[in-house]
Amino acid sequence: MEKWLGLLNRHIRSVKKPDEAADAYADIHMGFVWIHPFFDGNGRMARLLANLPVLKAGYPPILIPMRKRREYLLCLSRYSLEASPPPSGTRPSFRSTSRSHVSGNFAKNYGKTPSPW
Repeated sequence: MEKWLGLLNRHIRSVKKPDEAADAYADIHMGFVWIHPFFDGNGRMARLLANLPVLKAGYPPILIPMRKRREYLLCLSRYSLEASPPPSGTRPSFRSTSRSHVSGNFAKNYGKTPSPW
């Protein structure tokens, strides 16, 4: 837990660019799920915590649209099956999915250019 909190704090301090925001989201989300592995009740908290550095950097939160929920859950499952190393070893497939959601949110909320609050 202490290691994960350090990761969260580093990401909150350092995220500046969209790809960094997506990577931070993936690292934090998967790291939290890894240490809080409950079938029900950890998804909302994981997404909330994972969005902290994204929001702090001035970007819109990463929201998973219902039509993409299945893809998102499959990606999480693949990560869980493939992965041994949590946060720093976040799999590229999950990072790619996070990045696409970040990009979609930027386009939807801000047009092509992300804008801080």
